[in-house]
Amino acid sequence: MDMERIESKLDTFATMVIKDATHKAGMLLDKARAENQDRMENAEISFLRDAYHSIHEAMNKIEKENNEVYSAKLFEAKQLLYEKRQQIMDAVFQGVQDRLEQYRMGGEYPERLEAFLRKGLNEVKAGEVQVIVDSNDLACVEQIKGRLNQSFSISQSEEPLMGGCIVINQTTGLMADYSFSTRLEQQREVFLENSGMNINL
Repeated sequence: MDMERIESKLDTFATMVIKDATHKAGMLLDKARAENQDRMENAEISFLRDAYHSIHEAMNKIEKENNEVYSAKLFEAKQLLYEKRQQIMDAVFQGVQDRLEQYRMGGEYPERLEAFLRKGLNEVKAGEVQVIVDSNDLACVEQIKGRLNQSFSISQSEEPLMGGCIVINQTTGLMADYSFSTRLEQQREVFLENSGMNINL
């Protein structure tokens, strides 16, 4: 009978030990699962963070490359526009130069040249005055000088004036530019502004 009681007590103790061990094992297993879940979540967050940075860097690189390509294409387009503008201006002003040449060969030009010369002499006043003209206008200006009551020297221009004259007072430094080349260059600037063909490279 004592033996049965001992065995019963042993069974009860064993049951309690197993129950306690099972409870502790469950707790350890739950803790291990929670820790594993935390590790997985942390690993997932780290992976997502790395993926986000990689995507962000790739997008920045693509945007930079796109900007570089866009800038290069824009510059190329502006260059093409600039070249086309130059072609248009050259064609327009070549036509103007041709008409100026025809005008210089006409009967009105000597009178116009004299008017320019008189205005220039009036502007620069008295002193050591030099008149600069194209080579084919030298004879005409010599004839005009004979009609005027003013002293001045006549020189051939080093650069083509395309008609007209430049009058310089060597004493005072005053200058009057009535050359067709200067007026034509001024008109190129006016044409550029009025045509709306200004291009900033």
